[in-house]
Amino acid sequence: GAYDVGRRRYLPQVAAAVGVADGVFPPVAATGTTMGRVDGRGVGWSGLPHGIPVTVAGHDHLAAWAGSGAEGCDVVNSVGTAETVVAVTGRFPDVDAALARRVAVTLQPGGGGWAVLASAARSGIVLGAVARALGSSVQELDRAAALAGSGAGTGVGSAKFPGFGPAGVTGPPAGPG
Repeated sequence: GAYDVGRRRYLPQVAAAVGVADGVFPPVAATGTTMGRVDGRGVGWSGLPHGIPVTVAGHDHLAAWAGSGAEGCDVVNSVGTAETVVAVTGRFPDVDAALARRVAVTLQPGGGGWAVLASAARSGIVLGAVARALGSSVQELDRAAALAGSGAGTGVGSAKFPGFGPAGVTGPPAGPG
């Protein structure tokens, strides 16, 4: 990357290596910082109301960590186009060791600490392939997982998928009580 999260500054050698001026990168702003407001042109193409703040967004997996209610040393598994495990720490991680293990280091949402992200690329493609193999869709898998977790549907911890045998897919048995 072109940004040193530990020193919180751009790396001029990266700009030089790609042949751009050192000042080409924009100022870094915290997630949630208002960068402007929706104007008439924005209303026309987006349908959003005039004047809504347009803010700096966060990394999707970090936003998932923050939005899940995780705190402290909670570890969150965020699945989307990629699957990423997110953990936070108050201590700056050893970046060289993290990079050697292919783990990213960045600021924690809110800037109060550090986050490490370990990813399995392209998990969204894998989920789509699994859904197709089950004769289902990712949305149907999500609904079945929600039902299985609630104990509703075909039995506690189970979900049925069209075209995948008469018994469906069965999860772990319910606990006592």
